[in-house]
Amino acid sequence: MDKITAAPEGFEPKKRGHTRAYAQLLEIAEAAKAAGPIWVIPEGMTFTSAHTARMTAYRIRSGRKAAFNAIGTFEATWKDNKDGTFTVLVKYAD
Repeated sequence: MDKITAAPEGFEPKKRGHTRAYAQLLEIAEAAKAAGPIWVIPEGMTFTSAHTARMTAYRIRSGRKAAFNAIGTFEATWKDNKDGTFTVLVKYAD
């Protein structure tokens, strides 16, 4: 009646998908903190959707991006690049 079986030999669990994204955001947050209280354009923060850029900036400001919370408090905004892309700008606020 036991329905539990052993994992096959050599089995390795998959890593969580958000681990890499968290590490990338943590690097961005550390670089923004090192830049000081000036607006910076982090690498990888240019999007093809205004909604994505706006929501990313909101999530950074509100503290919903945990990687930024680990470093400190940040201000964030977004801008239209006039070429169909939108960029998030970040500034360390602590």
